[in-house]
Amino acid sequence: MPASSPSAILLLDENHRIVSANEHAVRLLGFPSTRALIGQQAKLSDLVVEPPGLGPVEGPRTASVRRQGAPDVLVEMETTGLDGEAGKAWAVVMRDAPSSRTTSHDLKNALMGILGNIELAKLAVEDRAMLLERLDTAEIALHRATALAQSGKERARPVGGVRVLLMDDDPVVRDVLTEMLEQLGCRVTTVEDGLAAVTAYRRSMVEEDTYGAVILDLTVERGMGGTETARLLRDIDVHVHAVATSGSVFDPAMVHPAEHGFARAMVKPFSLADLERVLAEIRTSG
Repeated sequence: MPASSPSAILLLDENHRIVSANEHAVRLLGFPSTRALIGQQAKLSDLVVEPPGLGPVEGPRTASVRRQGAPDVLVEMETTGLDGEAGKAWAVVMRDAPSSRTTSHDLKNALMGILGNIELAKLAVEDRAMLLERLDTAEIALHRATALAQSGKERARPVGGVRVLLMDDDPVVRDVLTEMLEQLGCRVTTVEDGLAAVTAYRRSMVEEDTYGAVILDLTVERGMGGTETARLLRDIDVHVHAVATSGSVFDPAMVHPAEHGFARAMVKPFSLADLERVLAEIRTSG
């Protein structure tokens, strides 16, 4: 599995046989197609060199996964028990085990320092000395997080010239993704909901400057979400390159993006390298 690749998602039945998988799981395990993977009699223990004992909730943990005709690969694996009318099942998520684990850990700690100290500052609003101390600590953490994030940006490979339409109802996410996309040399337009995305896409076609990629958040609290937006965009332009984003790895559009009108799917949070790879793949596919 390439560094910073999306999550591979498998659904296992009560006998640990694979009954569903997304495209990234198919690639990770070295199968030629989803059909070739589904229905395999292989249990998880046949795929994992040191299989985890499946409990109600486990992970993430590091595991070495066997691949057909390819070297084993190290992943972070998380298993979750699912109870339903059909009996017991298992959801398995596999992500690449990042070589930059320490940097990622430090970045999360820095962000935690920012958030925690801001929250404490709110409580200390009547104590000026305590308020200033908390804000100073938060500022230090912010500088640390910025430096760590910038170290990743310096390794970005510009895809250059791609016009991207970004739809997300969270202004913080829009700002961060806009900066990341611009680091990759993209021209970015942002909107808050699906209707605005459809309007912007129609306008781009009239102007004969169509978006090369459309990144759509699946969940929008006040407005049309990504799945419905992708359907409308395909009605306008069958060649639209829509990318689904969500923090919910088990959303149907994330598991089987092509069936819901998406060219790709990216699980939040994703990295600059993830963006670069997906946009490069879209450019290659035409």
